[in-house]
Amino acid sequence: MTDAMPEAASVDTGASQVIQVIEALDRARRRMLILVAVTCTLWFAPQIVLAFSADLLPRVAVVILTLAGMAGAVAWMSQMWCYHRFQQRLLERPDQRRHLDDERVRALRLQAVYRAWWVLAVAVALGVGIGPFIDLPHMAVLLTLLLLAVNAPIVFFLALDRD
Repeated sequence: MTDAMPEAASVDTGASQVIQVIEALDRARRRMLILVAVTCTLWFAPQIVLAFSADLLPRVAVVILTLAGMAGAVAWMSQMWCYHRFQQRLLERPDQRRHLDDERVRALRLQAVYRAWWVLAVAVALGVGIGPFIDLPHMAVLLTLLLLAVNAPIVFFLALDRD
C-alpha cells in the first residue's frame, strides 16, 4: 500500500507538468497573437492617416508616419515569423497540439471568424452606403478594411478566449 502512494504522486506530478506546459504554450500563443494585432495596427494606422491627410500634413510628419508604417511592417513580419515557427513546433508535437487546440479552442476560433466576417460586412456596407455622399480616399478605405480583416478575428478570438 505504501508503494502505490509514490506512483500516484508521480502520475499527478506528470499530469501537472503536462498541464503547466500546455498553459505556458497557451500564454505564449496569446502573447504572440496580441503582438501580431498590435504590430499590424502599427503598420496600417500611419498609412491610413497618410491616405486621409497627406496633403494637410507637413513634410516631416509625412516622413515620420511613413517610417513608422515601415517599422510596423517589419515588426509585423517578425511577429508573423515567430507565430509561424510556434505553429511549426506544435506540428512536431501532436500530443501538445491536440491539448492546445482542443474542441473549445476550435469552436472559439470559428466563432471569432464568424464575428469578424460580420464586422467586415458592416464596414463594407458603411463604405458603400456613405460613399456617394462623402468623398473617401480609396486607399484609406482599402487599408482600413485590410486592418479589420487581419485584426478582427484575432481580437475576437482573444476576447472569447479570456478565462
